[in-house]
Amino acid sequence: MESTASMARTLDSHLELMRVMSAVTAILFGIALTLVLPIAVLDARAGSPRAAGEIANTAGFSLMLFGSLYMRTSRYQKVFVRRWREWHQKPRAERLRAIGFLIVGVVALITLVLGAPILIEMIMWPSQGWFEDLSRAEPVTFVIAATFLVGALVYRSARASADD
Repeated sequence: MESTASMARTLDSHLELMRVMSAVTAILFGIALTLVLPIAVLDARAGSPRAAGEIANTAGFSLMLFGSLYMRTSRYQKVFVRRWREWHQKPRAERLRAIGFLIVGVVALITLVLGAPILIEMIMWPSQGWFEDLSRAEPVTFVIAATFLVGALVYRSARASADD
């Protein structure tokens, strides 16, 4: 079992890393949104066939920016600290079992998020190759992944604050 001082230092380093990474990702998603938004507007105004994909990418980048900014709120950080302490109070065997189930769940979710749009594209346009299916489904897949990320962040902190 770790000492209390060691756990406090580790928690502080995790919090600092979360603050820095959320700031960096917010800046990067903000820059990407600034670059993609004019292209989406120009494509939509010109009636381009790729306008729908550009609009989906813009929506995905805005959701990712929202998620990065949400991670910087004090409410999310308080929940992070409380859950981190609860996690490290569990026995090691229980933590390993939970990590195993989490890995299986994440792999299943990633397979569903990435595979479902591609399979739908393959059904709708059966004579295309897999690369064409992937390129056609990419904007939708990005929006779905961004929605899952933001939903998980908001749900995680909202559910924990309701428990208080």
